[in-house]
Amino acid sequence: MDNLEEELLKPKNRKMDAMATYNYKVITLLMQFYNFSLGFPPSHLYGYVVENGREEGLILMLKNKEVDFSISAIQTNRARYRCTDFISVPTWEFRIVALFRHPPVNKYYGQVLLQPFEMNVWTACAGMWVVVILCIRFVSWVEIKTFDLMAQTNVEETVGSWSDSLMIIVGAISEQGTTMDSKWVSWRTAFLAAFILSMMVNINYSASLVSSLLSSPTKTIKTTRDLIDSSLTFGAEEISYNVPFFALNSDPLIHELYEKKMAPPHRPYYPRDVALAKMRKEYFAFHTEAIKVFPEIEDSFTDKEKCQLSEVLIFVPEKCYVPIPWGSPHKEAMTFALRKFAEIGLINWQDRIWRIPKPPCTIKEEFVSVDMDKISPAFVIIIVGSFASVVVLLLEMVSNKRRKTKMDLQRPIEINQKKTRIPKENDLFQQNLRYFTKRTNAFD
Repeated sequence: MDNLEEELLKPKNRKMDAMATYNYKVITLLMQFYNFSLGFPPSHLYGYVVENGREEGLILMLKNKEVDFSISAIQTNRARYRCTDFISVPTWEFRIVALFRHPPVNKYYGQVLLQPFEMNVWTACAGMWVVVILCIRFVSWVEIKTFDLMAQTNVEETVGSWSDSLMIIVGAISEQGTTMDSKWVSWRTAFLAAFILSMMVNINYSASLVSSLLSSPTKTIKTTRDLIDSSLTFGAEEISYNVPFFALNSDPLIHELYEKKMAPPHRPYYPRDVALAKMRKEYFAFHTEAIKVFPEIEDSFTDKEKCQLSEVLIFVPEKCYVPIPWGSPHKEAMTFALRKFAEIGLINWQDRIWRIPKPPCTIKEEFVSVDMDKISPAFVIIIVGSFASVVVLLLEMVSNKRRKTKMDLQRPIEINQKKTRIPKENDLFQQNLRYFTKRTNAFD
């Protein structure tokens, strides 16, 4: 790059190295405050103290006093502090996150129908329905025993079995009513209580079910542990400071993440453009400094993909400080100027310019259609119920046929015998009438 200073001052170049471009703008304010100019040799590495104690990059240049200070703030650690001093005023908050499109939440089958109520509510409802069934059955039993079914004309309308009581509750839950009745006020009171309970339960269940079906999908991946246990693939930006964050990290949780999702045969590091393309094609988590990729996400992602965007904070955000060689005469002056910048709001102003917010979701009010997966349990219940009804019908037919055959075998056999015909009363009367008529004619 021919003119590095001009490129560092352009906000559009913050996606290349947000921390360096931001801090260089702060350094230009410092240059204007003290009226000085500077020249700087570039360094490709921020500088780490490697395992054998050898320094590299920017840290090595500061230790050897090849430069007066760094134009980029860096994170502090014990190894770096042994090699260089720092200005005590933080200028940059280093915040790196895992960005990904949240995958659909895989719930167990039929959970959407049970989701409106918690388990204790379902248990309480079931208990209350059992109490109502017992109450209705007990009142019906007392009524039958007391009056011995004196009103024989209403036998079909009287609750005479447990199945009748169960059908009454089914009718109450579905708000369909029942043809069964009782003259007792106690029975009607229990029946009225069942319908009031059903009405209150159905109102709350229906409202909660509709809102859950039409609401935005829930996001369940919120922590590093959730990220490890998810089906997401994972990769970090191909930049020098990401190597010690994962490969050399002693945190057990980070080590588990590296071993499960980054260690061979997995690919651990990706260029930014490759990672963003991978995020769009599949459910992939990309670990990077979010403000560097937000402009590209804003330009290339669709509105639906932006709404699916989520982030997980794996490492706690850290304040970064400008490094300066030990014993530097410039430390006090630079500390005074940076504190003054913070007090009068110049640091906050730079934050507003350089820190891009997360791309907003612009389709939150879009109508959400209910897919088949959510209501398929209702169809399964209909199919299973119809199949069970046919099976029970066949069993009933076989049972009735066997019972009829058994009754025919136990019935006594009738023997046909010839019987003398007994004259009917009318025939005997006619014979006697003719006989006496002839006798009367003979005497005449």
